[in-house]
Amino acid sequence: MQPNDVAVLTDKTKITKDQGNYLFENNFAFVTPEGEVKLKENKLFEERVIATVDPDTLEDKIEALETAFTGLEESFSSLFNKLSESSGKDFDDIKSKADQLIDDAKSAAAIGDFESLISSANKKLEEIGKKKAKEESPGKIEEPS
Repeated sequence: MQPNDVAVLTDKTKITKDQGNYLFENNFAFVTPEGEVKLKENKLFEERVIATVDPDTLEDKIEALETAFTGLEESFSSLFNKLSESSGKDFDDIKSKADQLIDDAKSAAAIGDFESLISSANKKLEEIGKKKAKEESPGKIEEPS
């Protein structure tokens, strides 16, 4: 690829010669020469600054932000373990906590695959909700033929 070429990374993200001078970049974030750590735009949120870093501490800061994302994953995992073990009456309370955790994740200062994390969380909520609804609905009484 030549310096003036454009590389398409996603439907919405393009890196050009003028933008490619990042101190760090992965699929989810990049660090500008000024030290701004930015999450890339995705289906959940627009590009946004989550931190400012000194180039000397760049690696440590990136690692801390990735660790923060791992913490989010663990929070979701713990909540869904509680949710799958809960009785039907607890479902609404735990679902409310899951919805709050999803909202918190969307604004978290962390680097990771938020789209997959939140999509997975929504699918699990839906599956568990259907399972709880089945458990709570009275069985169909068959009439004799």
